[in-house]
Amino acid sequence: MSSFIAILMLAVILGAIIFLFWRQNRIFNELGNFYKENNLIFQPASPVEHPFMYPDVKLVCSAGMLRPNIPYTLILGTRLVTDGQGTSSYRYIGVYLPPQAQVNDEWLSAWQQKVAERSDQWAQYSGVTAAEKNWGVMGAPEHLPVRAVRVNSGVFIGWSGIHTRKTIEARLNELKTSLPN
Repeated sequence: MSSFIAILMLAVILGAIIFLFWRQNRIFNELGNFYKENNLIFQPASPVEHPFMYPDVKLVCSAGMLRPNIPYTLILGTRLVTDGQGTSSYRYIGVYLPPQAQVNDEWLSAWQQKVAERSDQWAQYSGVTAAEKNWGVMGAPEHLPVRAVRVNSGVFIGWSGIHTRKTIEARLNELKTSLPN
């Protein structure tokens, strides 16, 4: 009986490991397809210095076209923070729109108000006051940006979120629909 339980536990552990490898591979493939379909080109440097405020965020940047006449840089950031009990991973998604996007201060202000809605320390990095809300233990919703600023004559909008195709596309679509025609 005990050998049956041991074999069953081994099968469950192996199954979990195989599932995690399969899932990770699927996520990477989806992300790779997203990059190919959107003709994103690797960019060795970020157009925004410390886009997510922390100097230890590792960045991966790619240039593409948001609309036919609007280029953008997709900035994916990962920050690992080690404390006495372990390591936490924070992931960020950002978009830099260069001056050609011609977004006005009113448009940027609408994004900054979304940052303020988070009711956390991120508001200060966008020059706004945090709204008084309590999102509970889970924190602010993922669709609310962490940063919205004018930088290098362009605009940077950033979110906290995992680097999956679904999440990146959702953020890009939200940004696209907010742009003036």
